[in-house]
Amino acid sequence: MGPWLASDSLLQSSIDSNGSLLKSLQSKNSDELKRLEDKIADAEANHGETELSDALRAKASYIAKIGEKEKALEAYEYALSKQAGLGAKIDLRLSMIRVGFFAGDFKVVSDNIDKTKELVESGGDWDRRNRLKVYQGIYLLCIRDFKAGGTLLFDTISTFTASELVSYEDFIALSIIAGVLTLPRKDFKTKIIDSPEVIAVLPSLPHLKEFTTTLYNTEYAKFFRALAEAEEHHLIPSMVLEKHVRYYVRELRIKAYSQFLESYKSVTIKSLADAFGV
Repeated sequence: MGPWLASDSLLQSSIDSNGSLLKSLQSKNSDELKRLEDKIADAEANHGETELSDALRAKASYIAKIGEKEKALEAYEYALSKQAGLGAKIDLRLSMIRVGFFAGDFKVVSDNIDKTKELVESGGDWDRRNRLKVYQGIYLLCIRDFKAGGTLLFDTISTFTASELVSYEDFIALSIIAGVLTLPRKDFKTKIIDSPEVIAVLPSLPHLKEFTTTLYNTEYAKFFRALAEAEEHHLIPSMVLEKHVRYYVRELRIKAYSQFLESYKSVTIKSLADAFGV
């Protein structure tokens, strides 16, 4: 689900068991950082603020790329101190949020979201304002606030541009997953079932297709099977959702049972079991 969500366990295992690979990577990193430092020194001596800003951002980006969280955050902060433009400052803060996501450090994510909001509110453009909503929405899903997070994701579903954080397919999948749990029935139809954006992406998300319709159509037995498929293919593999799988599945089952029981004053265990296929 985007570059910041990729697991590095296999790579780390390979590095740990291969000393020559580790030395090779360390040498490559040292050479590249030296080249970037030389570029910064040249910009300071011979060029203007724009060239210096670009060189500082390139160094911070490379340090983030090689997984050095603390050094990357320091490099981004230094780049910020040398940056005058509001748009570029917002971009640097968004980069720091991505570092926090990659490292699973939600304090870094939360702190930099707050600082980015201040910058955006002081005059940020429409695109950066929308991208920040996506970052906020995904952060809220990470901390189990599916309702607020889903609201922000649906607000940006037709204007999504934050592909540096998450692919559009995965963004739609997260929106569906949050919406199925939290949206009231009338909004469920307009924001999910009839949404052109959702309809366009659903063919590439086969395990969510029935998930989006069966609860609304009160096909509970099919819905429970679709929920199991969504759990296997979208919840468990997701670094955003995997910590909340048990909570999410439990709450969605409660929602399905509640929706079924709303139609009856009384119901037998057998008819309930038949409806849910259990």
